[in-house]
Amino acid sequence: MDQLHDIRNGVDAVLGIMAEREYAASTIKTHRGILNSLIKFMEKNNYATLEESVGLSFIKERTGVVMDGFWGKGNRKINTQLKPVQNLFYYINNGDLTFFMRSKLKPFECPSAFEAEYQLFQKEYRERNYTNATIICNNNIVRRLLIFLQKKNQFLR
Repeated sequence: MDQLHDIRNGVDAVLGIMAEREYAASTIKTHRGILNSLIKFMEKNNYATLEESVGLSFIKERTGVVMDGFWGKGNRKINTQLKPVQNLFYYINNGDLTFFMRSKLKPFECPSAFEAEYQLFQKEYRERNYTNATIICNNNIVRRLLIFLQKKNQFLR
């Protein structure tokens, strides 16, 4: 059985969505080449699932650059290699492909002391059917507050 069957289907789906959304033929061709190389890399290294660490190992092999995550600054070569991998990773985790800019900042990691409260906020957003823009704005404020409280708590000890 093909261990990478789901990954191959994900690649086909991403490229199909890009075609449906009228991405440039050259962009689709570039994505196809990079994603096919990713599959070959995964086969060669016996990876069965696409995790962020696998994608980052692939980027290191292709560019020689070690990255901490799918975020941060990158040159044109890194960005060209990373975007198709990031799109596939997003599709596999979310079942769709959406346009987004690769953040230069590390993704938010909720301080463990506030994880339950943070998850309650996220649940409340969904229950109230908030728009994505409202959720993003509210999360920016909540995240800054939680980080502030965590730092404040460290000074009080």
